[in-house]
Amino acid sequence: SSRGVIILTSCIILNLYAQMEQYFHHVILATSMKRKQHQNRKEYNDKNTNQKSRYIIPKGRWFAFISCPHYFFEIVIYISFTIIMSIEDRVSDTSTVYIDMKGNTTLIQSVWGEFANVFINQCSWMIQSNRHFVLVLWVFTNLAISAGNNHKWYHETFETMYPLERKALIPFLW
Repeated sequence: SSRGVIILTSCIILNLYAQMEQYFHHVILATSMKRKQHQNRKEYNDKNTNQKSRYIIPKGRWFAFISCPHYFFEIVIYISFTIIMSIEDRVSDTSTVYIDMKGNTTLIQSVWGEFANVFINQCSWMIQSNRHFVLVLWVFTNLAISAGNNHKWYHETFETMYPLERKALIPFLW
């Protein structure tokens, strides 16, 4: 149905956006460690190596709102995949596929055949088992614990320099 197509398209766009944002935040983290001079750089004695390390408060994009936007977008990626996998409105006619080749739309019939029927039945079984929701819950729990620990570390390391309004994982909430 058109509702299923809208949801599917929205989730694909959300997924691509989340992957892009996650990448940008990893780049911010990686490049911030390479900067030699920064006003918010703080020397930190690493307990594991007993060596001095230098860290800065990450800034830019979603770091304005949360300490771990790369974790937040990882969760968004998993949620979007879960929704995509959960869409009940699937294409019922698997024997017809439209492919655009060299600017011409051609109708190819019976391409999928028995393989498509088996594949869709297997996917339906997986969707109905709800295992993907357990995976999202696991990813969220794991990353929420890590984000909480990172957020605490930032506050302890940077003390009053760290923005008080910045949340750990979920913008404006936690």
